[in-house]
Amino acid sequence: MNIKIIKRKYIAITATAFLTIAATYLGIPLRYVTIYMNIYAVIKSLEPRTTGVSYKMNSYFHKNCGTYSGGYISKINKYVQKQNYTWYTKKGYAGSKISKTIYRVKHIY
Repeated sequence: MNIKIIKRKYIAITATAFLTIAATYLGIPLRYVTIYMNIYAVIKSLEPRTTGVSYKMNSYFHKNCGTYSGGYISKINKYVQKQNYTWYTKKGYAGSKISKTIYRVKHIY
């Protein structure tokens, strides 16, 4: 096996282990770590030598609730938020662009 391939796989395993441990320690849900690891893999495949990334995020709430309510919809007793992420493979919103939409729904018991 080529030493460069081994090195890349070692770095990928190290990054995954670090993110998993950091997420557990910080209390970040594992599904977010999975999303970010997928984005990381796509960025590394598009720009393997990138030295930084940047992103923009827009949040959207239901039309009947204001942005100050945090997206609370009283009829269904849930907080609902749509987040559109645009990731860039280089600093300063440059390089290849990756778009991802995430819906956050929080039920109140």
